[in-house]
Amino acid sequence: MHGRVSYKTLENAYGDADVIAILNDVFFLTQLPVMKLEHDFSMDGTCHPTTIKQNWESSKDEILRLAGKKGSGRARKRREFEKTVLAVGTTFKIIASFARTRSLFSNESPYLKPLLHQVAELYAIVFKVCLDSGLLSRENCTLIEEAGAVPRIFPKKGVSLKAKGSQAWRRMMLEFVEDTQEWLRQYHSRSIVETVNSTLKRLFGPLRKKLVERKATEILARICVYNIRQLVYLKYTKGINPNAIRPIRARPVLQNCVAQ
Repeated sequence: MHGRVSYKTLENAYGDADVIAILNDVFFLTQLPVMKLEHDFSMDGTCHPTTIKQNWESSKDEILRLAGKKGSGRARKRREFEKTVLAVGTTFKIIASFARTRSLFSNESPYLKPLLHQVAELYAIVFKVCLDSGLLSRENCTLIEEAGAVPRIFPKKGVSLKAKGSQAWRRMMLEFVEDTQEWLRQYHSRSIVETVNSTLKRLFGPLRKKLVERKATEILARICVYNIRQLVYLKYTKGINPNAIRPIRARPVLQNCVAQ
């Protein structure tokens, strides 16, 4: 290719399958330096604005009000935000997995299983997974324990100790009752994923792409840049050298999440 690359060429690249595959490989490579070191994870969803006029924190209450309704207000809000669910390592703050939800009003709970499966596949040991009360369920406790991890999901008012087929649920609740302060200390690392979500939005601002598939690629590109920045930080604060691990052929592990 001769001459300068035009903006239109870059814009069209957001929909190119080869570009998406390369970004998936980059995302995988940014995790290599911490794959044997990170053992604790947290997951949470957030909404990225598509215009500078909107802010998720100030619009969240209105969106929750519209969640059970139909009409132009709900459709307008859907266009103003794009929702993602992130899985973040709480020790090194590297994004390990993510999914773009089908709708702004989508429940986050169904995304736990594929994200947890990807984290367990990539990382040597998954010791603890922390979630907020919005993902509280016996099924989710069982999924986390089956992945070899300890579940820490904040209980809601009125929940019981009854297992109802999930011994993982009963164990988690008993641990919460028997040593509440220690349980909460372990759970507190969940705030890391909120910090990462906030950092992503402050670093890059509103999403700029208009087409749905290009928005998904833009989110993936932003996550790659965030992970690279975090690795630079870790190099000087934790002594983690991104070049210490011999690169291996990466594989695109998150294509299904990007396409959702």
